[in-house]
Amino acid sequence: MTRANDLLRRLEKERGPLLQVLKSLSDNQLCLPNAVGDWSIKDLLCHVTDWERHFMEEVIQIRDKRPVESWPESDFDPWNAELAAKKKALPLEQVKEAFPRVHQELVSTIESLPEEALSRTVSIQGEQRNIEWYVAEVWKHDQEHLPDLLAWQRRLETMEA
Repeated sequence: MTRANDLLRRLEKERGPLLQVLKSLSDNQLCLPNAVGDWSIKDLLCHVTDWERHFMEEVIQIRDKRPVESWPESDFDPWNAELAAKKKALPLEQVKEAFPRVHQELVSTIESLPEEALSRTVSIQGEQRNIEWYVAEVWKHDQEHLPDLLAWQRRLETMEA
């Protein structure tokens, strides 16, 4: 088993709980406002998808030995808010299609990497990062938002009871 396969197996394992909660929500429940702060779950899916797309773009830059574009400084809130505002009007079907597609594109990109590319490092804001770091960030980001999804699921259950 290659390191890439190990990473991807972990990525899918960590994504599982997030997918479980999402499967339990109706389209209407995905679109209700204020599920996570001001965001609906649809907005949260856009957010997770945007970050995964961003990570994938940087993985490709590392693979191709190109400079990695700079990140926003440590405060991601304005960047997240700007992305969320741009995606607010997207139809739910488009969001539901993009979420697994972008994830699969990341998986396919990692599967296609030569083994040596996994440990190739880049320095971003003084921090050394490699592709393994990016994959771990994807599952950590999923884990970061899982409590929000679970809390929303519980609120919905109490509202329906």
